[in-house]
Amino acid sequence: MIRIRPDHLPTLRRFRRALEEWGYARACARLTDPEPAHMARHLARECASMERPPELAQENWTLVALFFLGQEQVRAEVELVLDPGLLEDLARVGLVDLAGGTVRSDRYMIVLLEDLPFIVSRLRHARTEEGSVAVYFGLDTVALVERTRAWDGVGSVLDLGCGGGIAGILAAIEGRARRVGGTDLSPEAVEVARANAAMYGVEYHCRHGDLYRPVAGERFDRILADPPAIPVPHQIGLAIHGTGGPTGDALVRRVVEGAVRHLEPGGELYAVTEVYSSSEDHALFPWLEGFARSETGRHVRVEFLGSRLLPEDYFLDLGRNLRYLPDWDPALEALAPGERVERHARSLGIRFGHLIGIQLRLLAGRPSTFEAVQTEAFARNGPEIHLDPGASQETCR
Repeated sequence: MIRIRPDHLPTLRRFRRALEEWGYARACARLTDPEPAHMARHLARECASMERPPELAQENWTLVALFFLGQEQVRAEVELVLDPGLLEDLARVGLVDLAGGTVRSDRYMIVLLEDLPFIVSRLRHARTEEGSVAVYFGLDTVALVERTRAWDGVGSVLDLGCGGGIAGILAAIEGRARRVGGTDLSPEAVEVARANAAMYGVEYHCRHGDLYRPVAGERFDRILADPPAIPVPHQIGLAIHGTGGPTGDALVRRVVEGAVRHLEPGGELYAVTEVYSSSEDHALFPWLEGFARSETGRHVRVEFLGSRLLPEDYFLDLGRNLRYLPDWDPALEALAPGERVERHARSLGIRFGHLIGIQLRLLAGRPSTFEAVQTEAFARNGPEIHLDPGASQETCR
C-alpha cells in the first residue's frame, strides 16, 4: 500500500513529469475514447488482456499496460521509459511492486481527468482477486469536479470522505480554491490523496477520521462529499466508510446535518451520491425537505441527476467487494457478504437507484427553503447512468 513520507514528494513529481513526457494521456485516450472519463476503471478491467495497438509505440504502451491496464511488465522494458532510480523510488512509495525482474501495479491505477493523471484504486474482480476499494473514481467524482467549475478564488475547501482528493486538488491546481484539505476514514485513502497532491505540488492537508470529526470546530467556505450509499445490514459488521447503513442513506444524512456546523456564513455543501429505493421516490427526499424547513438559515437544493432500474444482481456484485475493505473480519466469511447484501436489498424491495446532487447553502438571517429540480444534464433513465461495463468491450478491440 502507498505510504507517503516527506522524501517521497520529489519522486511523485518526477513520476508525473515522466507520464507527461511519454504521452500517457494520449496513449490512454486511444484505449478509452469515446467512453467518458468516469468509466476508466471499468474499461481497464474489461480491457485487461488487451494487446498493444499497432499505432502505439512500445514505450508508450509500456506505461499504459502497467498503470492503466494492470498488466505485468518486464522490468528492463519499464526502465527504458522510467529511470531505474525513479522506479525503485516508486516501489518504496508503494505504487508498484518489483519482484523477479518484473513490475506490477495491481492495487492502484492511473486514471485521467482533464488529461491530468491521478492515482485511484484498481477495480478488481473481487470474487477471486484481492484489491483495494479505498479510493473510488466514478461518475459522482466527475460530477463533484464539474460543480467546482463556477468557483473563483474560494478561500477554504473541505473534501469530505475525500478518497483520492481529486475534486479538491483539481480546484487548487486550476486556481479556483486557495486552501484545500480532506478527511477520510480509510488510512489508505488519506495516503493516496497525499500522493496525488504531491504529484502537483499542491498543499493538501488530509486527515484520517470519520467525516467531520478530524475538523471539529473548523469552518469552511465549501464542503464537497461523495458518501457511499450501499445498504448493508449491521450484522455484517463493516465500518461505515464502506456502507450507507441498513437503508443506505445513513452517511448522506450525517453529511448534511454536519455541514451546518462546519460552513462559514454563505458557505455551501455539495454532495453527489446514489441512493436506492423500491420506487422512483426515496425517503431521503422528504427528509431533506423537512431538514431544510426545520431551522432558519438553510437553503437545500436537490438535483435529480438521473434514476435507473437496477439489474437484478446489482447488490450481489457490490457486496462481493465488501470483503476487501481494510476492516473485513475473516470470521464473517461464512456470511457470504455479496449474497447477504443482495438478500437485504431485496427485503427492502429496492429496485431503483437515484443519482442525486445535494446543495446546502448556509444563508444567515434568511428563511429556509427547499428546491428539487431535474437537471438538463442528466435525462431520467438516460445513458449517462447506465454503467454497464460489458458495453465497453468494443472499445478494447
